[in-house]
Amino acid sequence: MGLGKTLQAISVAYYYRNEWPLLIIVPSSLRFCWVEELEKWIPDIHPKDIYLVQTGNDASGIADAKISITTYGLLCKTTSRVILEALNNQNFKIQDGGMAQFQANGLIMKLFNMSGEAKGLTLTAASLVVFAEMYWTPGVLIQCEDRAHRIGQNNCVSVHYLVAKGTMDEWVWSAIGRKVSLS
Repeated sequence: MGLGKTLQAISVAYYYRNEWPLLIIVPSSLRFCWVEELEKWIPDIHPKDIYLVQTGNDASGIADAKISITTYGLLCKTTSRVILEALNNQNFKIQDGGMAQFQANGLIMKLFNMSGEAKGLTLTAASLVVFAEMYWTPGVLIQCEDRAHRIGQNNCVSVHYLVAKGTMDEWVWSAIGRKVSLS
């Protein structure tokens, strides 16, 4: 947070607001920050429209929420069956068989961090993947992109990176390009 990428990701999500409900999966340390940023930058969203999942049995507000926020770690717990069922009822097709697979009917936007994306998250129903953070190692970026191009993917997938001009990410993106050109 602080480089403008949160605002960029919120802007992309808001562009697709007609396709909501929106599921945002973030590191647990950032979930409250996301609630604050959504309330700050989307004026027509009211606090009752955002549901922050607190525990594996805490699914009471998912059905009525325009935006549900949870963590990857919480979804991977075996005790989170109540949340998984509630999200499935909202057309987020989530199965857990050791690794979480997030599928969707139609266009659903998901916001992940690189570590969650690189550790077994499969997005074979995705048509658009937007990364709002950089990682130093090109191999991690490639692995994250490959999660949307798995066996079972029937669509073309557009992958975009949000790189704010004049930030550290702009320098990292340039360094990644140099690393890739050397290999």
